[in-house]
Amino acid sequence: MTVHSQEPTRALESAKARFTKANPKSKEVFENASRHLPGGNTRTTLFAPPFPVVIVGGSGGEIVSADGSHYLDMLGEYTAGIYGHSHPKIIEALQHGLTKGVNFGATGPLEGELAGLIKERFETSAGLEMLRFTNSGTEANLLAVATARAWTGRSKVMVFTNAYHGSVQSFNKKVEPTNIPGEYIIAQYNSIPSVKQILSQLEPNTLAAILLEPMQGAGGSFPASIKFLQYLREEATRLDALLIFDEVMTSRLYYDGGLSGKYGIKPDMITMGKYLGGGMSFGLFGGRKDIMSLFDPRAGGTITSKLGSKAETMMLTHSGTFNNNVMTMYAGIAGAKILTREVIQDVNALGEYLRSSVSQLLIARNITPAASLSEKSDLNDPDIDNVPRGQMWTSGIGSINTVHFGRNDELIDLRDLFYFHMLENGIYIARRGFIALNIQQTKEDVDRFVDAVKSFVDRWEHILKMS
Repeated sequence: MTVHSQEPTRALESAKARFTKANPKSKEVFENASRHLPGGNTRTTLFAPPFPVVIVGGSGGEIVSADGSHYLDMLGEYTAGIYGHSHPKIIEALQHGLTKGVNFGATGPLEGELAGLIKERFETSAGLEMLRFTNSGTEANLLAVATARAWTGRSKVMVFTNAYHGSVQSFNKKVEPTNIPGEYIIAQYNSIPSVKQILSQLEPNTLAAILLEPMQGAGGSFPASIKFLQYLREEATRLDALLIFDEVMTSRLYYDGGLSGKYGIKPDMITMGKYLGGGMSFGLFGGRKDIMSLFDPRAGGTITSKLGSKAETMMLTHSGTFNNNVMTMYAGIAGAKILTREVIQDVNALGEYLRSSVSQLLIARNITPAASLSEKSDLNDPDIDNVPRGQMWTSGIGSINTVHFGRNDELIDLRDLFYFHMLENGIYIARRGFIALNIQQTKEDVDRFVDAVKSFVDRWEHILKMS
């Protein structure tokens, strides 16, 4: 039997049929919504044929579907749901907020308090000296890029293959049709030679910024090497461009400064979001004080042309009705107090245990090569190029992981079979294999996940095993 067999395709059709039969209410919700919404929803990533499972409630680490099925939630709202569902301290904060009035069209005391709590974690190690709030990571990245263009007086932005910086800044080998217009230069992620080649052909004084995730999240939990990130830091400095780290997902992977702090590499600007708003709609951009001072309505900031012309004052505006919305501020403050250093360490250790356990299983079955990072590089540098790839393999850092099928994610039917297999075992993950743990989950939950992986491998070992 080869990987090109029709067996997985036939099995996938059977899995879809079982799913349809078991989830009539989800199907009904989907069909009704499809009368008004293209594809039946407003988040493309949530769609999975024949229709997505509809979730109506959740508590702790569990969610409940419209058809009454209970699932262990291993998706964690794509990293935003780090608190689990209905965390009592966040619920208490939201209930208190509702009694005070929801939004006022005015400045309140909470935004400064939340900003201070976030700075405590990210100022020293990640260079977050000043920051501003947005409603999403998408907005944060758009504003960071716009700020870099204003600061440098340049227009070109280097981005990377397989990158996702929000719904209008998504890149593979081309710029997506739905992207916001702009001069983007696409280099190969985690490839110093690719960056060198592109920069060598670039006209002088045209690069405004280099934008990347230290670990690509939506792109597959692919970590960049520390050497690559250090090289980009050096090149951005040399070219008087800004280095922007998108840590919307990865800032939860290390208490003191996210991956920027963990690796000791300070960007000029950083974007974050998701969980830092307590699970509400939230994002932020910030960085060096001299750059962020451009947004100070009292005086603005001072920029000096890199060509040596006279310094000038510039003031940028940044509005947004819900940037400081009361409910997010209350939830964010409560969340910041929940996520202590120890809590962050524990959930990331649990994620490392998950990835290690799955990898050991796959190695034992001759599905993933037995090579380890220690044979090629420092164990503290989880370079994606040194992660062994088989017919089924894992990647990630800490509490964020992805299960892959095929060395280049080409075994789509097996990937989808895994998604339905997990649902049938009462475990909810992303269709693409993405996993983000929350702080209410336990070792027993991870062991349950690993057992489900084992039963999947038992069924498909004859196809997954390396030749």
